[in-house]
Amino acid sequence: MKKLRIFAVLLLTFSMLWTPVLAEGLSGITRIEDQVVPQGEHAVLNQSVTATTNELGQIVFPFNKKAELIQVTATTGTILSMPEKTELGDLSYYTMSFQEKETEVSVVASFRLEGQYVGEEADLGETLPNDVIEVGYKFRNTTPVDIAAYQLKMGVPAERELLNIVDFSDKKPFSIETTDGQVFGGFDFAEVKSGKEVKFAMNLFRRNPIHGTVIVVLGLVLSAAFMWKNRDLLQKQAA
Repeated sequence: MKKLRIFAVLLLTFSMLWTPVLAEGLSGITRIEDQVVPQGEHAVLNQSVTATTNELGQIVFPFNKKAELIQVTATTGTILSMPEKTELGDLSYYTMSFQEKETEVSVVASFRLEGQYVGEEADLGETLPNDVIEVGYKFRNTTPVDIAAYQLKMGVPAERELLNIVDFSDKKPFSIETTDGQVFGGFDFAEVKSGKEVKFAMNLFRRNPIHGTVIVVLGLVLSAAFMWKNRDLLQKQAA
């Protein structure tokens, strides 16, 4: 029994020492940029990763069990081996190798996210408009190294409009931008430590042609009323 206890203590000590050694053998991740592009109820996640290879030419990036890896391409560097799932304690992440050693490289990994835009009914009480859903996205750094900068851009489906951004993990301002006709809500989370999670969510309402028609009609009515009220002035200007 005593020998068993000694073995358990040695095993625990070894595992505590071994984990930092593995982590130290990997260089940190400089930046990850996630872009979530809607495809109906689903989405494609384009993840841009910039990291420095270690002495073996390896980099790591997070594993998401809800995301199906489609393809990986290098924007800088020469890939020697495609991503493989690696496990370390409760962390699961991708490891891939490059020809370049101790050099900054960049890759773009594309994933499929099933049901990303199904969402759930937004809690707005009696607030209009109707048919508002909340769509969220969670990112967890599942690697044993820190991510120096993490940025997320999440697209708004064509049949919906962005009502507001309701959930993000900091007090800095979020962003709303349009790229090639696609509206994105986004947030710059800065550093994400190993094992930490950040989250982001948007309220989306369904496009209603009636709303647009009402606005146009109302605009015409107001314009006509203004012209009628100021008809004498307009006549004098015309003369």
